[in-house]
Amino acid sequence: MKKVTYLVLTFLALYSCSSSNEQVPCKQVTWYLDTDADGYGDANNTQESCTKPDGYVDNNFDCNDANDTIHPNATETPNDIDDNCNGSVDECDSDADCNGVCINGVCTEIIVPPNYTYEFTKHQHNHTYNAKETLIPYSFFEPVQATVSNKIFPLIVSLHGSEYLFNTEEFFLAHHPSNYMATAWIEEVKQQQYPAYVVAPNIHLNIFNIDGYGGWSDEASQDFLNELIEELTSEYQIDADRIYFVGHSAGGGSVWELGQKLKNKAAAIVPLSNSAISADAIINDISNGVYNDISIWNIVHVSDNEQSILTSRPIFMYLQNNNFNPVITNTLDAQIFELTQEQIEEEIEAGRNYFYTENRGSCGNLCHYSWVNQLEGELIFKWLFKQRKNN
Repeated sequence: MKKVTYLVLTFLALYSCSSSNEQVPCKQVTWYLDTDADGYGDANNTQESCTKPDGYVDNNFDCNDANDTIHPNATETPNDIDDNCNGSVDECDSDADCNGVCINGVCTEIIVPPNYTYEFTKHQHNHTYNAKETLIPYSFFEPVQATVSNKIFPLIVSLHGSEYLFNTEEFFLAHHPSNYMATAWIEEVKQQQYPAYVVAPNIHLNIFNIDGYGGWSDEASQDFLNELIEELTSEYQIDADRIYFVGHSAGGGSVWELGQKLKNKAAAIVPLSNSAISADAIINDISNGVYNDISIWNIVHVSDNEQSILTSRPIFMYLQNNNFNPVITNTLDAQIFELTQEQIEEEIEAGRNYFYTENRGSCGNLCHYSWVNQLEGELIFKWLFKQRKNN
């Protein structure tokens, strides 16, 4: 009897001991080493454990675990480092580096207001000349970036050709491709990377040749342009050192002259299939230093009936022969260059001020608008937005 009792007690004791020492298996998790103790771990340095080891955290969001100022919650600063671990370096030199706007060297996202449109708005300027008041209409575009920041932006002054001089105000910018000398600059994709104010004034049928408004080259029209630019720069966030004159046909011929007449304002001019004007007069101005502070990109077509090459070729041959080192993107008369896009970009990055594009090839009855191809691309935008007055 004593032996049986002893065996029972022994069994119970062993069972009791076994039950009290048995561990319930834990669920192991991955922990990440946080060397810099900023609360964010290194994805490449892990440990499996049921409990958090010292110096480890439960996330792997750090992109530099040796620097406690670099983590997803850090503020991006202009230091060539991805401070906030978002996969890209957000520093910027200009808006062209961003999908938003460059503010204090940092790309900042722009939230477009729901009622904002990438379209011109209609305005009128009451211009007084020779004691006579004339209402001159103009289309105006304000970049969305200017509505949400206090930055300043370039102003593009787009001057139309004679096709609008002989039509009513309602016809202005209503048809492609003649309207593209203005509308190209306000396309959404372009404005996201190259934000700018754009103004397109209109001398129409009811103003043309009345009270001195005989196109863009006469004194009344130039006085109007000067006054309009002064008004816009005082009212809007316009960078006075980045005012660009773009003109097509008669407007293209006029921007050559405006480079001299409004030299104090123009940082660059872009004549597009410019009407023929006196090349000798322009060359004389160049030789006298009038254009020293103005960048130029001239685009023409060899088969354009307006004969813009009669003006443009002699000018760029003069620049070429007098050490101005213009960039000839494809041809200059019999000279063939045919630069690739990469080569043109290299010239742009090198800070070259003078570019000449002499388009060739079949263009039907649209040779006068061959420049549309260039404005649909990006190269001229990259170049133009680098130009500054007094650079």
